[in-house]
Amino acid sequence: MVKQIIKIVLSLIGGLAFIGLLISTVSVMPNNAQVLIDEKRNVYYAPPYVLELVSENPDMFNDNKLIISSVITAQTFAVDPDPECRDLGYFQQDGRCMTLQALEKIKLIKPEKSRWNKDGTWNW
Repeated sequence: MVKQIIKIVLSLIGGLAFIGLLISTVSVMPNNAQVLIDEKRNVYYAPPYVLELVSENPDMFNDNKLIISSVITAQTFAVDPDPECRDLGYFQQDGRCMTLQALEKIKLIKPEKSRWNKDGTWNW
C-alpha cells in the first residue's frame, strides 16, 4: 500500500514538473528601471536600444534632448514606450519555465540574471 502511495505521489510530482516545463514566464521591468525620455516625441526608450540606434546612426538624436528618468515617472507624465522598442521586448525579460522557477525558489539552481539591477540601472 505504501509503495502505491509513493508511486502516485511521484507520478503527480513528475506530471506537475512536466506541465511546468510547458509554462513560460515573463518579467516586466521594475518601476525604478531607468529609461530615456524623448520629450519631442513623448516616448521613452530602453537605454540599450538607444545605444544600438546611435551606433547605427550617430546623428539620430542630435535634435532631441533625451532625459534619464524612472519608468514610473515617465508613465506618471503620460509618456508612452516607443512602439518599436516595446515590440522588440526591451521592457520585459523572458523568464524560466515554471518548473525551473520552482527549483530556483528552493535553491536547487542559481537565480537567472535579471536585465535590471536593484537600483534600476540596466545589466546590458
